[in-house]
Amino acid sequence: MNLASTLHAKFLQSGDRNYVDESILLSRQCLNLAPSPSPSRFIPLNHLATNLLERFTMSGEQKDLDEAIIFGQEAITLVLPSHPHRVEALTHLSSALRARFEALGQYADLEDATAYLREVLNLTPGPTHRLYAITLHNLSNALTRRFQHSNNIEDLEEAIDLRREALTCSSGSPAERPDALSHLAHTLHIRFQRLGNRDNLDEAILLHKEALSLSSTQHPHYFIFVNLLGATLLSRAERFGKLLREEEAFHDMDEIISLLREAIVICPYSKQLVPLRSNLANALILKFQDYSGDLDDWEEGFYILKQLTDDAMLMARPSLSILSENLGNALLQRRKNYQSIANLVVGVNNFAKKYQIDVELTKKLSRLRLDLTEVASQYPSISSIAENLGTKAMVRRPDHEFEQMDDAMAAFEVAASSNSSSIISRFRAAVTWSQHAAASNHKSALNAYRTAINFVPMLASLGHDLLKRQEVLTQTGYNELVRDAAICAIGSGKYDTAIELLEAGRAVIWMQMLQLRTPMDHLRAVSPTLETRLAEISAELERGSHRAVDQNIHGNQEKMVSEKEASYFIRLNKQWVETIAEIRQLDGLEDFLEPRKLTLLQAAASKGPVILLIAGTSESDALIMTSNSVLHLKLPNINTHTARKMTLALREGVHQGARSNASPTPEGESSTSRYGHKFGHQNAESPIGNILKALWETVVEPIVRKLDLVKSESSLTIRWCPTGIFSFLPFHAAGVYRSDMSSVDSISEYAISSYTPTIGALLRHPRTTPSNTFKMLVAIESKSLPYTVHELNKIEMRVASECLVKLGVPGSTASIKTVLSHLSSVSIAHFACHAQQDSANPLDSALILEQEDLKISQIMQQPMPNASLAFLCACETAMGDENLPDENLHLGATLLYSGFRTVIATMWAINDEDGPTVSDTFYAELFQHDPACPDMTQTARAIHVATAKLRSQSVSFNRWVPFIHIGD
Repeated sequence: MNLASTLHAKFLQSGDRNYVDESILLSRQCLNLAPSPSPSRFIPLNHLATNLLERFTMSGEQKDLDEAIIFGQEAITLVLPSHPHRVEALTHLSSALRARFEALGQYADLEDATAYLREVLNLTPGPTHRLYAITLHNLSNALTRRFQHSNNIEDLEEAIDLRREALTCSSGSPAERPDALSHLAHTLHIRFQRLGNRDNLDEAILLHKEALSLSSTQHPHYFIFVNLLGATLLSRAERFGKLLREEEAFHDMDEIISLLREAIVICPYSKQLVPLRSNLANALILKFQDYSGDLDDWEEGFYILKQLTDDAMLMARPSLSILSENLGNALLQRRKNYQSIANLVVGVNNFAKKYQIDVELTKKLSRLRLDLTEVASQYPSISSIAENLGTKAMVRRPDHEFEQMDDAMAAFEVAASSNSSSIISRFRAAVTWSQHAAASNHKSALNAYRTAINFVPMLASLGHDLLKRQEVLTQTGYNELVRDAAICAIGSGKYDTAIELLEAGRAVIWMQMLQLRTPMDHLRAVSPTLETRLAEISAELERGSHRAVDQNIHGNQEKMVSEKEASYFIRLNKQWVETIAEIRQLDGLEDFLEPRKLTLLQAAASKGPVILLIAGTSESDALIMTSNSVLHLKLPNINTHTARKMTLALREGVHQGARSNASPTPEGESSTSRYGHKFGHQNAESPIGNILKALWETVVEPIVRKLDLVKSESSLTIRWCPTGIFSFLPFHAAGVYRSDMSSVDSISEYAISSYTPTIGALLRHPRTTPSNTFKMLVAIESKSLPYTVHELNKIEMRVASECLVKLGVPGSTASIKTVLSHLSSVSIAHFACHAQQDSANPLDSALILEQEDLKISQIMQQPMPNASLAFLCACETAMGDENLPDENLHLGATLLYSGFRTVIATMWAINDEDGPTVSDTFYAELFQHDPACPDMTQTARAIHVATAKLRSQSVSFNRWVPFIHIGD
């Protein structure tokens, strides 16, 4: 090993590859002599990992990088944290993992690299140690890249904190200060680009200027400092130039241009000249556009960009320096190289627009499109640059030039298709593509929407815990995306595509859960090995979905452990995706776990039509799916705005009703809701009555007429599938009512109403008949809700006593542990208790039993092989999340997707007094033939009859309307 070390030292001095090749050969020989496993292997393993990484930096051979990671990972398993060379091994391993992330885009590599860097920081004695500032810098780089990949702002905030600490720690020498200043400034600039905070931009400019003032032209990074300062000043001019006084704005522009011109004259490095010249061209064009109007400025900028464009492909080749610790700067250079292409396009566009000059832009764009397509699979930054190119190409369209439009859309498609780019970058590009294509009625619009929607479950991947998936979905704004996709398909007359897009893009979390629990009988028959592998991965991913992730981790050690766990599940998700792809290669399983096509979805309408409601910005649409057709109905008198107003008015109406008079209970107390409110009477002219009338006139009555329905006692069942804002409105109660609650005309006279969060929720695989006898769980909260005792008494009159499991009664506690232990064995679960919707974290919404919270997240983890019906006689059990209405994150949907085929739930607070009445009528319908064998096909009719009976007592709207049927 001594000779190998000597050769490595000679390589570092001379850069001669022969030395590193021979060092690797000798290290392999030493490794072969060391037994496995043994601590004696650590030194040759560490040498091999280091040398292979350096050779990869020279040659770009992927095999060298992969081997460096394998050897590095083995090396660190052989030594304790106290080993003097563990820090060095971890540092090299993290560099190799980051290099592979840049080369292949495997997110788990970045997670692992970050975790290893945290361990390095943890093992470094403190701020006075020479490695401390370097590790802070490396960890900040990794966190910045992770932010750029995942869009998690917490990573960027931590990166900035680490940069500030690196700037102040005593281990950093004065010679290192300019780099530290520049790194902090660059990270602040990134934060400005994300959040638009001008203070960040102004601070970045001051820091860049200080870094430059401390450096001579001989500093190795001097010209990088100049370029970064120029780019930051340019950002301020672009964003805030028009807000500055005229003399200040001109001063900024002149400062940028002067700075860059001087640097270009004296810069001896060809690679650093490229971004300098590109930024100079950008500045000249911006000056022409917004300040001087001097054609000479534009022509000079155009000329520079034209020269750069001729060599764009050559310049876009990623420098091997991206594998060094100066990763951020190298990436910036490469990004600017691509940016020159986009800026050439915008320059030509604006010049032609200003002077009405016919420029051969179509030809130029066509050539650039080919160039972009060629490199799209190799370079991560191509996605954002191709997206920018498409955006710039949209600027000049005075005559709607179709060829130019095609080129712009093609650039967006390239951006969305770049496998080497991050999923978030590709998703954003696809969204931009869909928006432009739809606005221009371009033929690619539906393909763009489909592409964007396909990225949503990848963003909220199974590798994340449930809370993280919820956060990701909230950030993407995908609800509007799916709605717009459906509206676009409807506008094209492709109703089947509209339904398929709605089905693929909604209830993402629940669809993922069903995928993990999907029956695999067919797969087992074809490939038992793949079935076993997928079942094991799925079970582990489901466990990971429910893992507790502390959102307030501050210590480096805790973050390291958390990131290693996250990396494990990200890798597991990758294995799951790869296994699914392998399964789809088998005959007969080509569509395994693929979103269903319309021909399969229509089976859900075998018992009655499924009606999808889509709110648009100007009008709305209804798609009526039957077992053999899809009907479309335009709803011109309701839109997103009016539906939102209805939702707000409905909540206010419910709140007003809950404040009014109360009726006495048998104990002489005031009757309250199972949320704590008191209820009173409302008439037909109340806010709720007006909303039900409006829903009847604008939505439901037109659908009744479209289906040619007539009033009937033996009504068919309609399944409402509302999307977006429509999810919060009671279409099942739409109608015109008299003051005594009798109906003038309402949907209940024509049909029985049921809801479904998605069509797929109705297409459950048939269950095997349980071997045990029928069991029904009834859990009540009698201490604060006295009528729940009467509710249980009513149920006991309808159901055979040997079938009942009663909790919350003397001698039988309704603790969370006890309830969960019974859920897996019962067919019917009835809850009469308080409930609460958590708007901040819907997964923490809960049923409240004996002052304990039975949360959504806990229910989701329970296997329920016998589950058939859940009756949630509690408040707000079907009230979803306003930020994610299409995810249906409420208690009712949780039980539906956890295994129950049918759920009775409530849209808002209910009256404690009404629980016994509704439950008695409901179970009388189900158990009318046999108290030990309910007729589960009659659940929708049963709640229909039960609420009709309650309404016949002339109670207010907010007492009978909230009860709804969900599912089959």
